[in-house]
Amino acid sequence: MSTIERICIEEKISESGDACSLLAARTGLPKGRIKDAMNKGALRWRKGGRGAFKRQRRATAILAKGDEIAFFYDETLLTLKPPLPICISDEGQYSVWYKPAGLLSQGSEYGDHYSLLRQVELHSNPRREAFLVHRIDRETTGLILVAHNERAAAKLSQLFSGRDVEKHYLACVSGEIAEVGAKFTIDQAIDGKNAVSHITVLDSRAPASVQSEPSDRAQDLRKIDHGCLLDVRIETGRKHQIRKHLQGAGFPVIGDHRFGGPQHPMLCLTSSMIAFRCPLSHKMRRYTLERAAVEWLGGGD
Repeated sequence: MSTIERICIEEKISESGDACSLLAARTGLPKGRIKDAMNKGALRWRKGGRGAFKRQRRATAILAKGDEIAFFYDETLLTLKPPLPICISDEGQYSVWYKPAGLLSQGSEYGDHYSLLRQVELHSNPRREAFLVHRIDRETTGLILVAHNERAAAKLSQLFSGRDVEKHYLACVSGEIAEVGAKFTIDQAIDGKNAVSHITVLDSRAPASVQSEPSDRAQDLRKIDHGCLLDVRIETGRKHQIRKHLQGAGFPVIGDHRFGGPQHPMLCLTSSMIAFRCPLSHKMRRYTLERAAVEWLGGGD
């Protein structure tokens, strides 16, 4: 068996043929592995070298002379089994999903099987295309919207890019900040851009993940009984905004290894509520994740 672990090819096709055979000849990989990689989105194709690249999953697809391809093969990534998202509400033109920890919001050049969008396409009923509306970090769990046509994606994306969506997160941080019910605002700029987070203390002694039995996620889940549970409402959506704001305030999120949080098998941060006036139906919509469903609080079973 081939020991090739990673291949990156970006080139223009010089001789027509089916995608699987051309890639097998070009890479030396068995056709079975080529087919698996294509099915998982590792091949992107641009007909005649014009327009945007699109994923090509059919191994029998004919690639013509002059077409451009980008084939990014990573054996380690392709063997990963993605955690499955859960549909919270299906509104037809869009749906609301619970994204588990570890699942990417969208794919990369190496494929999309480990992304929310691809898993939504595979598990929607009825099956439909999935378009990105907004993102949450890979390690973050919780509510996220997915559009099912280009019109809905454009309108919802525009809505989420402004300040017309109410977005709340649950976060468990290290230490005791203040008494229950206390409120404060962090407005520290991020990467030179305005960023505002409104904090409410929900529980000053909240345990983060009370599981004691071994699980697939970690064999040593341990109780952290010194956390402080917060509700965080964000006005802006800068990259890692909540994590950076809480770290800067001296209260890093538990499990946030990147921004100085205490060790924990999960990042204790969950998108818990989204509310907005739908630009499609013009009706108010509110989607809430019950606290009992939050994995790092011992829920989600």
